[in-house]
Amino acid sequence: MKTRRHALSDAQWQRLSPLFGKVPSPRRPGRPARDNRMMLDGCLWVLRTGAPWRDLPRRFGPWQTVYHRYHRWRTDGTWERIVAQLPELHDLAEEPAAEAVRPAAEPAHENHPAAAGADAGTAA
Repeated sequence: MKTRRHALSDAQWQRLSPLFGKVPSPRRPGRPARDNRMMLDGCLWVLRTGAPWRDLPRRFGPWQTVYHRYHRWRTDGTWERIVAQLPELHDLAEEPAAEAVRPAAEPAHENHPAAAGADAGTAA
């Protein structure tokens, strides 16, 4: 199966899926929780494109839902566990997964050349 741009391949998802556990069950009656793979693909889309959360395509679900899952994964250590898997994911990737996930663990402003004191008029 051909994976969409910014989406994990089936092999990558098989490697990462144990890190997420089960899809969270609702604490009260209501809508069932969204699939972790779809949520992760939505997070990766935002991280790769640099787009605001509100511009997330509808195929990933409501942007608020994807954002809340992203935030929960940041606070519970899931993103750190994903980063630990990057070398193995890179071997499975058609394009490097490290570029997609690393911004989740390292704020983008720390990686920007200006953060290192680079002059705006010079190349980094």
